[in-house]
Amino acid sequence: TNATPGVFTWTGHGLLSGCTIQFTSGTTTTPALNTTYWVNVTGTNTFNIATSLANLQAGTYVTTSGISGNLTCTNLEITINSLLAIA
Repeated sequence: TNATPGVFTWTGHGLLSGCTIQFTSGTTTTPALNTTYWVNVTGTNTFNIATSLANLQAGTYVTTSGISGNLTCTNLEITINSLLAIA
């Protein structure tokens, strides 16, 4: 929706709060296409976005505008490396 904050609906999105996404096509003023945003999951099918991890943690979400029709969204891959000590 065009709202403050913007609420996105993606049926069964499977996203986790803190993951990153990009909108890759569609008609929109905000959010910008091909820009990384951080996700705040608000429901099984809904979420808000923030422009940085710090804004996500502060609860500062993007106000959406100029959205017409559907947007294409890509869930960016997250790679986590950890070093484990084996005793």
